[in-house]
Amino acid sequence: MNVRLPPGIPTCSGGCDLYAWARPNSVRMLFSDFDLFMIMKGRMGIVWPDGTRSTLSPGGFALIPPHALVQVQKIGPVLEYWFCHFNFRLIHSATPNRLQSDYAGPAQQVLVPAVFSRTQAPGVERAFRAITKLKIKPYDVPWRFEAALLRLVGELKHFGWRSSLRSSRRETVAPQSHDARLSSVLSRINAEPQRDWAVPELAASVGLSADRLNTISQRITRRSIKQHVIDARFQLAFELLRPGGAERASIKEVSARCGFASQHFFCRQFKRYFKLTPTEFRDGTVIT
Repeated sequence: MNVRLPPGIPTCSGGCDLYAWARPNSVRMLFSDFDLFMIMKGRMGIVWPDGTRSTLSPGGFALIPPHALVQVQKIGPVLEYWFCHFNFRLIHSATPNRLQSDYAGPAQQVLVPAVFSRTQAPGVERAFRAITKLKIKPYDVPWRFEAALLRLVGELKHFGWRSSLRSSRRETVAPQSHDARLSSVLSRINAEPQRDWAVPELAASVGLSADRLNTISQRITRRSIKQHVIDARFQLAFELLRPGGAERASIKEVSARCGFASQHFFCRQFKRYFKLTPTEFRDGTVIT
């Protein structure tokens, strides 16, 4: 199983800390960002959304992508692991075209194995251990943490490139990794996911045809513009329904606020996207 790291500049989106397992032996996890585990003591089992099972021992790593519902298990009496949350910087639609590449970053997207060991990726281990030595939360000294995070994600991508070169399936995107017009469109979608976006309208706003815009999107992100709209709506739904959040909205209200005309369609698509129903997510025992 591989995880696709997108182009762009990584940024801290949550904590980075050592966690000593104190929960029941099995929990479900679902995050809106990337989460990298580094096992220190004990063994961890992971059941991925497609049913694949992985077992990690000390020195093992697991890279969990956004919105992937995983079952995490403690194997044995002790489990300690470092975790690090990160995401990639969004570009504001008002950013001038000449600065778009500076904000987005030139790095290409790459596939990274979801599970690997420190012997396979010694650079990732070194970069992760450098972060652990900071012993800070991201919000304490952001520039210091993000500098270390840039190195960590850089090592992850380098490991992914090396892995892809050894594989017969080279699924990375090489011809072009950034397009200011696509970035502008995605920024508009992310700013107003509930809006009834029309692809021709979005394409015209950046001087492209709908077919051309979709071609650029597929080449760079492997997703259509319509899929990006759906992704943005479910990201909003994720935040509105997050267990323990400050606001508790009804499923009907969330459906409407996310731009879905039908609550039934919203629930059906939500389950397909997150592998559980909106009610199960809001009221269940999922760690977010």
